[in-house]
Amino acid sequence: MSDVAFGRSRPRTPTFIKLMTMVNLAFALVMLLGWRYLAPYVEEPVLRILGSDVPQDSSIWAYPFVMLWCLPLSAVAGVVIARSFESEKLAKILSLYPVILTVCSCAWLYLLADQYG
Repeated sequence: MSDVAFGRSRPRTPTFIKLMTMVNLAFALVMLLGWRYLAPYVEEPVLRILGSDVPQDSSIWAYPFVMLWCLPLSAVAGVVIARSFESEKLAKILSLYPVILTVCSCAWLYLLADQYG
C-alpha cells in the first residue's frame, strides 16, 4: 500500500532544489565528458586563481581539476541526504554552494584579477 493511504505523504521536492540539482549534475557531466575539449580553456584560469604553475598532470583526475566535477556531485549527494532528513534549508544551501563558488571564481578571474591578483 502507498503512504498516502495511511495519511502520510512524502513532501514534494521544491522546484528550486530540482533546478539546482540538475545544474550541478549537468556541470559535472560536461566537465567529465568534455574535458578533452574544455581543458585548454579551463586550465589557465584555474591555475591563475590558485596562483600556481602548470601542473605535471593536467588530467581531469589531477587536484585542482577534480574539484570541477567532484564538488557538484558531492553537493547532489548532500542534497539527497538532507532531503532524507527533511531539511529543506540545508538542501537549498548545499545545492547552491557549487554554483556560488563557480560564479565567484569566474568573477574574481575576469573582473578583479588584474587589480588584486
